[in-house]
Amino acid sequence: MDNWEKTEFYILLPTIIIGAVVSILDFIGVLDTTPLNDRIPAITLLLVALIACSLLFNLQNNRQFLKSVLPTGTIKKFESIEETKYYIYKKMNKANKRIYDTTLHQNKTTIFYGKDEYEHYLQIIEEVSKRILYRELVFFTNNSNTWKARRLVEKAGKFYQLSCYINQPEDEPIRWCFIIVDDEIIFIEGIAIKQPEVVEYFKTYYDTLWQSAIPIKSGGRVNTEVLDQIDKRNKENEK
Repeated sequence: MDNWEKTEFYILLPTIIIGAVVSILDFIGVLDTTPLNDRIPAITLLLVALIACSLLFNLQNNRQFLKSVLPTGTIKKFESIEETKYYIYKKMNKANKRIYDTTLHQNKTTIFYGKDEYEHYLQIIEEVSKRILYRELVFFTNNSNTWKARRLVEKAGKFYQLSCYINQPEDEPIRWCFIIVDDEIIFIEGIAIKQPEVVEYFKTYYDTLWQSAIPIKSGGRVNTEVLDQIDKRNKENEK
């Protein structure tokens, strides 16, 4: 194990242990009467940040690390984009609770490439959102188009919700593109995790982003003004 791998190890192992201990203590009510009770959300976000930071540094090493510290069967590694893609399709079709999806316009088509392939992906969203909650969080860059958002706002099921962030710089640091299907998180980089504590951290991370985002469709209410603003900006940039 080289120095970089040791650094990752010393970040992730205490993070997972601390997270598990805090989760258990909070669940059984031990922390209710302590000063830590009010700081649990902050602690959770810190742990998520540490995990994401370590994963960002070297995903391949962390695949091996996570396999060594997580219970057997909670982590799945994919060897190719094709394998990741069809696993996501399968999980989406079989989902029975909820789906939380993140969309980075500059990255999404690297997985769901090709017109027919992308059409299949959109149709899955439209069908699944007719029966369960499907939340999608979109990060629009300065050159993003809005056709996908407009289509899903119009054609997706009644449980489809959409929020967004606009004006994301093209050269900003890499954001995690992941999808949470029921009780499993799948990263487009080729790894899926079912460990409850890890999934819960990323649900909290997603919820925090969602609360600060601009709503486009939620609870039967539709606000396409932000999409109009993006299209108007793009037309002005083309002049």
